Amino acid sequence: MLDEADKVYYFFGYPGDEPEVTQTDFSATGIRQVLLTDQVKGNPDMVVLVKATESSRFKNMVDVLDELKITDTRKYALVELREEDKALLASR
Repeated sequence: MLDEADKVYYFFGYPGDEPEVTQTDFSATGIRQVLLTDQVKGNPDMVVLVKATESSRFKNMVDVLDELKITDTRKYALVELREEDKALLASR
């Protein structure tokens, strides 16, 4: 999930399951390392969902698409932020 001030939040699973939400950034040691983990790369069924809040910048979307390309992540989708996602961000 892309948020204001160039913040990136990620979690594994479904929002309704109340997963642990972790904050990272766009640096080479940030979201890139998450996309290179075995949890993402080692799962052929994994689909990375990219969700942007209204306060995120267009540049953030471009940056995350660049990271997906750099890490050769082939299964991803750009989707709308749902109410469950907003609740996860609010609980941080």
